[in-house]
Amino acid sequence: MNTDELSWHDGILSEIVIRGSGEIHIGCDLYISDDSRVREAVHIFCSGVDSVSCSIDFIALIDNARAGNITNGRVSTAKNNATLKIFFADGYLYIKAKAMDIERISYGSTPRPAESQQV
Repeated sequence: MNTDELSWHDGILSEIVIRGSGEIHIGCDLYISDDSRVREAVHIFCSGVDSVSCSIDFIALIDNARAGNITNGRVSTAKNNATLKIFFADGYLYIKAKAMDIERISYGSTPRPAESQQV
């Protein structure tokens, strides 16, 4: 998947799973491009995690879940030096790992909220 095309703004974080084996799984619903009308499930699998830094306000995540609780993001899948930065409504997640794989999951989608429905 071409990570440059992902439109992080107004994405929704659905899960973060941290395993003691040095693996992290992030699930989110993102617009695949700026022209997309629906969010699609995207899963990011991080292996050989070197470091994680985060600050997450769960109340802000919940309050902004419908409109989108992700404000921006960036991923680099460079071999042995992959990085993921996600900025939330009030917080961030930074991961440095040996490898990151990104997959689109086709089991569902979330429509882009109408302008009049955004809070």
